Amino acid sequence: MINKNEARRVIIATSTFPRHKNDVVPRFILDYAKAIKNIGIIPLVVAPHCKGLSLYDNIEGIDVYRFRYAPDFLEKLSYGAGIISNIKRNPFISLTIPFFIISQALKIRALVKKTKPSIVHAHWVLPQAISTSIATIGLNVDNILTMHGSDLDLVKKGIFRQIRRWLLKPFKYVTVVSSPMQTELEKLACVLPSRILVAPMGIPDIFFSQHSAPIKRNNNILCVGRLVKQKNPIHVLIAFHQAKAQLPADTKLIFLGEGPEKTILQRYIDKYSLANFVELRGYRSHSQLAELYRTSKVIAHAADNEGLGLAILEAMASGLAPIVPDFPASKDYISNNVNGFVYPKGNIEELSMLLIKVLSCDNTLHELSENARTTANLYSWSSCARKYASIYDASSSKDRLNEY
Repeated sequence: MINKNEARRVIIATSTFPRHKNDVVPRFILDYAKAIKNIGIIPLVVAPHCKGLSLYDNIEGIDVYRFRYAPDFLEKLSYGAGIISNIKRNPFISLTIPFFIISQALKIRALVKKTKPSIVHAHWVLPQAISTSIATIGLNVDNILTMHGSDLDLVKKGIFRQIRRWLLKPFKYVTVVSSPMQTELEKLACVLPSRILVAPMGIPDIFFSQHSAPIKRNNNILCVGRLVKQKNPIHVLIAFHQAKAQLPADTKLIFLGEGPEKTILQRYIDKYSLANFVELRGYRSHSQLAELYRTSKVIAHAADNEGLGLAILEAMASGLAPIVPDFPASKDYISNNVNGFVYPKGNIEELSMLLIKVLSCDNTLHELSENARTTANLYSWSSCARKYASIYDASSSKDRLNEY
């Protein structure tokens, strides 16, 4: 790993990060920081401020440096349903984007000068690729960018299509979380293929530890993730409604997430009197998610696309059978009828039939569950952290990248 005689600090620039220990916003950047800390790398996180937070914090052993970009009542760009969804709900807050980028760049630059890290690791193209590029001009530090999925779509559109080569040039490596993303980015010809690496995020240990003893699972179908149009949560609800008469009588569909589609889901539930069978529970903490995974049977997904689909992998680690659409990244970890089921995107009838198939046959469910766990083991945080450490080594020393 990184030479003990060299600087071992890495600044992580992000727009999504837990505001406190029990926050229910996606926490995989925190889990990533903890994973690399466990192998001797010191992470320093730069994240946005919002009302009620201090400018410095330590969350689960990770140092967090927050930057103000507007008065408290205007700091609404991050958190909640995410930047894109927040802007769609309130376009006015897009006016704070330039201040966000400049403020984050100033915080990163000050921290680089103070702590002398070997790497600045930006997550997501917007805004972190821009703020990191500005922050490190003239400084002796290497930049790495991780693209998580939605930002790959971003660089194909509008102004980003014109400036993507310039935007990604300052980064020594651009990592993506699945092999289809690597292929897509190579086709865009804005980064040298040798600088594009596949390095997924990992699965927290808490999800692996839930199946050490026999457990009784309920006939629960989970749909986990932001309730936004691109993830098509209404497709899962309609499929469940169509299948309901042929499912065990106690089957429940539970949505875990927040977003603008929640209103549409609630209207459908009310219209068809499904309140006793469908629950909209909002976001849940890792420990709450782990308990739900431990006592449920199926995770159903309907997104048009995913960079990886980390929530699916987390559920697989806990032994849930996944039923997912055929977005490209699913091929990285799901073999149809082996460790899950894959159906054509948008095909609600097929999704409905697969729900019936899985929940009506215990043998099928058991086989899928065991194979899903085996696959998920490949995505443990310890494995992912070692992969990123090798990328950091290669960036700092120009050595050939180790294989993991």
